[in-house]
Amino acid sequence: MQPVQQQHPPTNPGAPPIPPPKNKIDPNQIPAPVPIQMKDQERYLVEPFGTCVKEQPVPLASTHFRTIDQGNCNPRFMRSTLKHVPQSVDLLRDTKLPWGMTVQPLAALHPQDEPIIVADASNEGPVRCQRCKAYINPWCRFTDGGRKFICNLCGYDSIVPDDYFSALDMSGRRMDADQRLELQRGTIEFAVPQDYWTRQPTHLHLVFAIDVTWSSIRSGMLRVFCQTLKHVLYEAQLLDPHIRIAIVTFDTSLHFYNLNSKSEQIGMLVVPELEDAFVPLADGLFVDPQESRPLIEELLEQLPTYFEHTKTPSAAFYPAVKACLSSMTKTGGKICVLQSSLPAVGPNALKNRDDIKLYGTDKEKQLFTPQNPAYLALAKECVANGVCVDLWLFPMQAYLDVSTIGLLPALTGGDTHLFPDFDPRIHGDAFAHDLQHSLVREQGFHCALRLRCSNGVAVKDQLGNFDMSNATDLELGGTDADKSFAFELAYDDKLSADQDVYFQCALLYTTRDGHRRVRVHNLCLSVTTTVSGVFRHADLDTAMNLLAKRAVTNSMKKGLSAVTTELDNDCMMILTAYRKHCAASASPGQLILPESFKLLPLMTLGLKKTPALRKDLALKSDVRAHHMRRLKAMPVSETIQWFYPTMIQVDKWITMDPRQLGNVANVWPLERLSHMRLRPDGIYLIDADDARFLWIGQGVSTDLLQGVFGVDQLKDIPTNMSQISPQSHAFSERYQQLVAALDVRRPWQPQCAVIRQGIDLENEFIRVLGEDDTFGESNYVDYLCMIHKRIQAELEREKQDSFVTSASYWAYRY
Repeated sequence: MQPVQQQHPPTNPGAPPIPPPKNKIDPNQIPAPVPIQMKDQERYLVEPFGTCVKEQPVPLASTHFRTIDQGNCNPRFMRSTLKHVPQSVDLLRDTKLPWGMTVQPLAALHPQDEPIIVADASNEGPVRCQRCKAYINPWCRFTDGGRKFICNLCGYDSIVPDDYFSALDMSGRRMDADQRLELQRGTIEFAVPQDYWTRQPTHLHLVFAIDVTWSSIRSGMLRVFCQTLKHVLYEAQLLDPHIRIAIVTFDTSLHFYNLNSKSEQIGMLVVPELEDAFVPLADGLFVDPQESRPLIEELLEQLPTYFEHTKTPSAAFYPAVKACLSSMTKTGGKICVLQSSLPAVGPNALKNRDDIKLYGTDKEKQLFTPQNPAYLALAKECVANGVCVDLWLFPMQAYLDVSTIGLLPALTGGDTHLFPDFDPRIHGDAFAHDLQHSLVREQGFHCALRLRCSNGVAVKDQLGNFDMSNATDLELGGTDADKSFAFELAYDDKLSADQDVYFQCALLYTTRDGHRRVRVHNLCLSVTTTVSGVFRHADLDTAMNLLAKRAVTNSMKKGLSAVTTELDNDCMMILTAYRKHCAASASPGQLILPESFKLLPLMTLGLKKTPALRKDLALKSDVRAHHMRRLKAMPVSETIQWFYPTMIQVDKWITMDPRQLGNVANVWPLERLSHMRLRPDGIYLIDADDARFLWIGQGVSTDLLQGVFGVDQLKDIPTNMSQISPQSHAFSERYQQLVAALDVRRPWQPQCAVIRQGIDLENEFIRVLGEDDTFGESNYVDYLCMIHKRIQAELEREKQDSFVTSASYWAYRY
């Protein structure tokens, strides 16, 4: 990259002067996500993405787009790091690019996308290849007059079952192809017969196991939970009518509630024996929420007051989960555990092993290793019984050992939600929103997931949160619309340049309403023989998701420092490979970046600044362990949002009139994440992973203040975003549209804050400005310069190695 002496004008009119950086490189001239994301979003506002248009790039993970399923699955379900696959392992090695697949099998669709179709299947189940067991799909070819089909994955000729037979037309296409949706769609579901069952499928069973110790009552958690569950069940009526629920509370004993609709009052049964806890109810534990509505509403009203005088400091977490599991061995389902203290009583009680002296050292990884193997065994037992565990944690200045108890959701396919120092006034809305979302999103249980590859390609490793009892299948107690998994791929043979490569992901699961299904996603990719062809169609968003999952997995063995060093090396080696093979004639002083991966340094820096990997001695081990597990399960769109949050110029957005500007007015005007980009007369909304900030400059005009907030002075704006009420003004309508659109696109509600320039502290706000110096990591410009220097050093090293090798050859010969 050439040094730039001249300072360019700021990108925004009215922006403050940009001070010359120390290294005299103009920040305006380095790659940024903002124009790329805006251009991609503008494109897909007017046209849908066709899944089989080979030269069309996959939409960015940040783009809101419609999809037409043409035989390949929607990229929301499955994305490859490389859209054009290298022909050989040597070609892949030359690029240094990661090769893998991310899968989000139950991902939510765009509102205008066609829903997933359940295809007809015979009593023997869906048609499958007789060798590799792949499911029939649009890429299979029928031969022998329709009596056989060639599997696109393994190439085997399988006999078509009699009840699936159809004659072929002159082009070799089945006569009934238009009626067979499994031969048209890249994603399809099949209802499966008893051969795919391990027990009789049933509707979802939900247990709410609630810690009722002193800290739970004092924090207000119990009261907010009762109010939220009552709203979900009866006021909004959001739960599937087939679902059955049970409510259990626990402290140093377990409390079960008989909610049988035939009973006139609630029956509470206490189990004080924790060593061999059992469920004392044969009937009345799991009930229909509507049939038992009077009793459930009464219980939810009474629980906060019933335990309000408790002084019990700790709760028996392990026996509570074990007892809940024993009640679900015949049905499977989900256990939602609400916990506020370290499980220090009962069998397999845990000790407080947190040690801040280990923070930032190589020994810190010890804190992320579970301290009791019983929790691993319990998690595996849950998976075997088709039970998923969600943890809702509310520590009050306390250590919970998330590394150990978090094994339960990590292996079973559940979530861990962490609300440190819970305050209903601050966290109540987010807790209620997140609990509601976790209950109403699409989800299944008793799951098995497998990725099949065509000849020449094999799965090298699996990354994410799951259990495995064999070498091929990911096993989960449950999964949902927000979970993703990654597969690293490798070669077992050289590919043919004139043949495509195929992948099929199959999820076998039970739906909430008790149907056993298999959801199948298919993907066809082209093969290329050039390094430039690989780079041209590489997908940075998917690659970063894969690299992040791999980094977190490796951090358990190598430590955080070694992992972040590896990320720097990966970034340098990828860009060096491009420079060496695609831009060898360029000047050594220039930094040459591939178009598809030009944001790799910025995204790598963003990954290193996340709570999962950053160097931060103030970060509690529980918080870090929580975010590490989150990152392993996070889909592509959320990781990109985390590594580089969205910053929207609100003042510009609200003044854009769709009637005059057309579709352009529906593309959010984004800004780069740097404090020097903030104009004193501007309003900016930053939507980060777990936080949302509305920054308001001290020079904002009165018209904007009045139109959006209904006030005349900056100091009168409420600091809680939820208190910003709609105004009868066009500016307010546009602002409310923006917030609503952001809420729809994210599964979990962030903590929101208003920052009034010159009035409110900006400490937390500054931490999400990823292009600036934060968390001891360099700013974007300095990091890019460091990568550039390392690329130059690597090229020089390779040049010297080549010279030495050549000299040695001639010395040996003569």
